[in-house]
Formats: sequence, structure tokens, C-alpha cells
Amino acid sequence: MSDDLRETMSLLADRADPSGPPPAPDELWARGAAYRRRRRAVGAAGVAAVLVLLAALGGLAWDRGRAEVQPAGAVDAGVGGGLRLPDTFFTPNDWLPAAEAPTGPLVATVPWSDAGWLGSRPGLVGVSATGEYAFLPLVDAAHGDLTTALSADGRWLAWWTSGGAITGAPVDPAASGTDAPVTGLAVMDTTTGEVQRREVVSEHGLQPEGLAWAGDTLWWSTFAFTDVGSAAGSTSSFLRAAAWDLSNGTSISLGVADRPAYVPGMGAADSGSLVATSGRRVVRFPGPGAREVLRGDRQLLGAAFASSEGRTVVTTAYARGTGRFADRPTEPVLATPAGDGRLTVRPLRVEGYAPETLTPVGWRDETHVVLAASDLETAFVSVDVATGETEVVSRAELQVASAQVSFAQGVWSAPERDVVAPPDPFDPRAVAALGVVVVLLGAAGVGLWRRRVRP
Repeated sequence: MSDDLRETMSLLADRADPSGPPPAPDELWARGAAYRRRRRAVGAAGVAAVLVLLAALGGLAWDRGRAEVQPAGAVDAGVGGGLRLPDTFFTPNDWLPAAEAPTGPLVATVPWSDAGWLGSRPGLVGVSATGEYAFLPLVDAAHGDLTTALSADGRWLAWWTSGGAITGAPVDPAASGTDAPVTGLAVMDTTTGEVQRREVVSEHGLQPEGLAWAGDTLWWSTFAFTDVGSAAGSTSSFLRAAAWDLSNGTSISLGVADRPAYVPGMGAADSGSLVATSGRRVVRFPGPGAREVLRGDRQLLGAAFASSEGRTVVTTAYARGTGRFADRPTEPVLATPAGDGRLTVRPLRVEGYAPETLTPVGWRDETHVVLAASDLETAFVSVDVATGETEVVSRAELQVASAQVSFAQGVWSAPERDVVAPPDPFDPRAVAALGVVVVLLGAAGVGLWRRRVRP
């Protein structure tokens, strides 16, 4: 038998007999010490890897969530003077922080879902004059109706409130669209954070209708619910309307002849007049107790905005044709006085845009209107009313009409400004869950190694 064969057979015999000769004590000690060192090293490496991953995850979450809100007084006051027109209006993040100090003048507000650890609730995001985004702390806001109005200079923000006194049972939430009935309205001075409130006495709560600024005067109107029935059975009557002058704090209730006839069409003029559409009419309110009615030959709808001299109005009308108005497309129109209480209404054609996608949002100057052209995103187009020439002055990542965005009218006449995207925080619940997963995987990996690797 050859030597190689004898060596192979001896090795096989040794492996087949696990009770072979024990290792020397020194060898066992060395092997145990080496295993302990390896175990400690692998454990330390695992802990270090987990800590590095957690630090990276926390740092990334912190960086994406950083937000600064422009402090009050950091921009000049005045319509268009302190405001800047952002080149882009971004889609807010549900996890934006809340403003902890006065924001200063706002260029826009966006109703948006305000996320929390236990769920989400309706909230309002403010866009400051320098392009920062944050949720606004609205006192007793009626979250079922976050319709808001910004004054032309972005200083005053108005919203509907709940929590006030009613003389009877509250209206059914299914009828009012809010958990608590609307009982009044509030106005915040964005430069100081001061909030003023007006309560409106009613038996069951209010149905908000119109909310618009003309200068420092807030015009508002509501219906009062007359019963507390279901969504199908509740009715409302008795239109209340008032003009609240914030410059001196006075509030004037308006009579039937002096209040806006069709409040959803309320807009504003730089001259301080309020304008509203009502069927084929444009109604102009130079101030409480005075109004001018002009009649045209087109069915008008939606908000109306008057030019700086308060005469020419840009609004929306149904296209000419036969059949029900609801079946016809809409188009932007210009309405100008023609004498004897009549209006001349003409379509505002914009090359390259379908008329039904255009919505008036204000005036850039005396000869240019601004239209929101909506598709998947929104482009704000400045249109020369005489020549039809167009220029895109800003864009929005969200559908402006569906999001109920409120703009400070002064922003459309303000200089343009390039802005950066707002913070885009991660959902902290997902970050926390991922952190737990990282820790568990790290512990499981070290434990598996210790089970599989022996001295």
C-alpha cells in the first residue's frame, strides 16, 4: 500500500471518529480568545453599522424637513411693493411645520391636509412674500370650509370660524359639511399675528357664501340655517351681509338693496370697490350703501376682477350657443361700461389655449389680465387685452381651481422672483418604522452570525 493511500485512509478515519484526541489546553485557550475577539468585533461592527444607518436616515429626514418662515417686517409694505410673484407655486407637503411666528405678508394660501402621528386634518398652508411655506395656526377655523380671503397687499387673512354661540341646536354635520357649525369669521394681521373676530348670532349655524377684500374692507355674507335636518332636508334663508372696515374696526350690516346679489362671484378692485356677477349683470359696490348695476347680453359666472380704475371687469361667461348653460363650455370675457347701465361683453381670446381651460385671477396692470391656464399643471398667463399677446409669468404644480387657492391680488402686479422648492419632509412614522427595521435587522444579522460561526 502506497504512502499516499495510507495518509488518505488515516485522515478519513480521524474525521469519522469525532472522539479523536482533544486539542492541547493552550490551543483551546487561543481558539476561545480568538472567537471572543471576533464576536466582539462583529458585534461592534454591527452596532456601528446600525448607528451609521440611523444617523444617515435621521440626517436625511432632518434635511428634507428644514423650513424657515419669513419673519414679519422683512419686506417692504404696500401693494406690490412688498410682495414678489414666485416663478412657481409648489405643491405643499403634508408634513410641513406650522408657523411659530408671524409670517409677514402672504402671496397665497392653499387648503391642504395637515398630517399628524394619529391621522390628518384639514389645514391651510401660507406662502410668504419670499416663498416660504408653512401651515398657519388658524384660531377656531371651521375645518369643513377652509375658504379664505387675502387682502390685496397680503397683510390681512380672513377665514370662517366655529365654536361661537348659537341659540338652538347645531345643524346636522351632513348638511353643513363641517363637524361644528360656522358661527362667525376671523381676520389675522400677518405682520403681527393679531387676530380679530366677529360672531354672527344664529339659531343653528351659518352657511358661508361670500368672502372678499376691497382695500382694507372685508365683505362677507352668509345664510342662516333654519332647521337642523339632514343634508337633503336642511334649508337656509335670510342672507346676512356686512362690510367690515379693518382700518377703523367698524362693521356695517348691509340692507337688501346694498348687498351683493350673487356672492360667489365677489371679486375686488384696486380702487377699493367690490364687484360681483349676477346672471347677466355686473354689480359694483364703491362702498357700503352704494352700488352700480350694469347689464350685458351674456350669462356671467364666477369671480369678477376690476381693473385699477374700477371700470373694466374680467370674469367668466358661458360660451354662446343653444341648450342648457351647464352643457356649454366657459370662456374668459371682458365687460366694460357702454352707457345707460349697459355692458359690452367680449371674449378674451388667447392663442394656444382652449377657452374652457382659462380662469381669470386678477390684473397685472391696466392693460394686462392674468389668467390661470389649467391642464395637468397650471400656468399663469399675462394677456394684453388689446393685442392678445401673452407671457407666462408663473406656474403652479397643483390645479389652482380644485385646490381653492386664495391669492393676494397685489402679487400679480409685483416683480417676479425665482424661488426654491419648499421642504419635502418624510413621513416621520415611516422614518421611525424604518429605524426599527434597521435595528431589528442588525440584531438578527449579528445573532445569526453568532449561531453559524463556531470557534
